[in-house]
Amino acid sequence: LGRLDAALEAMSRAHELDPEDGDIAMALGLLARDLDKEDVATRAFRAITVMRTVPPGAPDGTTVGAKALSYYYLAQMAMVKGDARRARVMAEKAIAEDGTLEEARDLLASLRL
Repeated sequence: LGRLDAALEAMSRAHELDPEDGDIAMALGLLARDLDKEDVATRAFRAITVMRTVPPGAPDGTTVGAKALSYYYLAQMAMVKGDARRARVMAEKAIAEDGTLEEARDLLASLRL
């Protein structure tokens, strides 16, 4: 686990140095989520949701797909915490960004049951 913690630290530092790089923010969010560092993951995913939308491969910003995934991950994290209202809002935002994101559609459908 020591190497993963070091990787998380390095990714956090990279995100601090380049806060508008969507790829770095996504990598940080995913790693933090996998390591159960919810506060770090939440900050990274939220950062993506407010970034400028750019085409894939463009610098300084993020893609529509990455924004949708970030909202979806925030929805998942809210579900785990038992916050169904927040999960619903985040899932709806994910779908608004990318209507083809089936994971978000499934999550939203499960919340309506």
